[in-house]
Amino acid sequence: MMLADLSASEPEFRLVFMSVAGVACGIGMFLFGYTLAIGANAVVCAFLQGVMMVGVLIGIFSTLSYGLDAFRSQSNEMFIMNMLFKVRTPSPSSELTLTSD
Repeated sequence: MMLADLSASEPEFRLVFMSVAGVACGIGMFLFGYTLAIGANAVVCAFLQGVMMVGVLIGIFSTLSYGLDAFRSQSNEMFIMNMLFKVRTPSPSSELTLTSD
């Protein structure tokens, strides 16, 4: 994207990752729903939920980094929103519950 000036970095360069996020989230979401509907193996369903979450997280953080670079005057608010998403986004290990029978 930076053919002319290799040292220049524009905020819009962070939006390239939104296409990756859209593809990962779309594939993960539709295939996750399909595998649940047909009753596929739990490992496959868990993997596709992970693909969906990767897409969501890439989308969240690329949007927040774009906002931070594009709107420098509101950097405090962007930082607080970034911390909110990092705290409120569940990690894959927090969703696993082990029970002993």
